[in-house]
Order: sequence, then C-alpha cells, then structure tokens
Amino acid sequence: MKHICSTSGSGLSPLEQTVPKPPSKVTFQFASLPEVAIEMKDEKVILQTDSVKVRIMELDRGETAPLHRHSHISDHMFGLSGEILVRMRNPDQDCLLTAGAHCTVEAGRAHQVLNKRKDQTAKYLLVQGVGPYDFLTDI
Repeated sequence: MKHICSTSGSGLSPLEQTVPKPPSKVTFQFASLPEVAIEMKDEKVILQTDSVKVRIMELDRGETAPLHRHSHISDHMFGLSGEILVRMRNPDQDCLLTAGAHCTVEAGRAHQVLNKRKDQTAKYLLVQGVGPYDFLTDI
C-alpha cells in the first residue's frame, strides 16, 4: 500500500530541535519474553504518551530492524528520505517508502523495516498507536 502525501521544508521544526537525543541502544523487557536490544542509527521523539508514540527514525546504510509485531498498536510510516522497504507477513507484502510515501501496518501483523540503500541513510516518520506499546519478536 502506498499513499502519496505532501512534504514541506527540509529543516527541523523548533520542537525537534528541543527534544534531547535518546541513547543509540534501546532495550525492551517484556514479561515471559527474552530481552530485545535494538540498535538504531538515530531516533527523535516528537510525542510520547501511554498510548501514542511519534518519532523520526533513521536507518543506517543497509540497516535492517528485526522482524517484530505489536499486540495493540498500528504503525503508520511516512517516508522522509532514502528508500525504506517495509516487509509484512500474513499476507506477505512489501511497501517501498520514499519521500512522501505512506505505509500502515495493522496491530498483530509481523513486519520489519530495512534501508534498501547501502550508500546513504534513510529517515521515516513513525506514528504508533493507539494503545500500550510492545515490541514482540516471537514470530
């Protein structure tokens, strides 16, 4: 699924400039699941509540996130730069995110994101919700 949306400007908003940079490694621990560590090139938190997360994610050259799913939330991804492949299962489906493209992954559906380019980083806006956040790799 690919939706085109308009983009404007290329600089950071004042809100993005005031958000402190999170650590480059985030570890999630969930009851009855092993600890999952995710290395990230960069992440900028725009908004975070108990039921919604909005972040700008950056994937390093050729970087691939682990195959995972979320129990209660959907991922809404908007391409900002580069070429990001979103691979989904059940049914198998690929979505290419480029600047202005959009992809939605419904709650419970296994997916992973990867930077198709080996020569440049890629960025996307990730809107997650509505519900409690989890990151499950028991696929």
